[in-house]
Amino acid sequence: MALPLVRGVAAYVPETSPGPLPSMESVHDEIHRVGGSHAQWELFEETMVVCQLRLGRLDEAQRLIRRRLGFRRSPRDLAWLDRATA
Repeated sequence: MALPLVRGVAAYVPETSPGPLPSMESVHDEIHRVGGSHAQWELFEETMVVCQLRLGRLDEAQRLIRRRLGFRRSPRDLAWLDRATA
């Protein structure tokens, strides 16, 4: 469970690489199994959002951001949503 997340974070550095998304998306729906706090889970989601925005995968970014906004309002998520819908 944790290995895809670690691989995703390691692949995050190249700004134009889709590297982190396949690993992180493969476990996104089960990230709660890793344990830890919601804040820790959100870091992985935020990494996914930034990668989706960088790669122009705006529909995917919008879905994830809107789901996050359904739980709580975040200035960062609102700014990302503006960027994804622009």
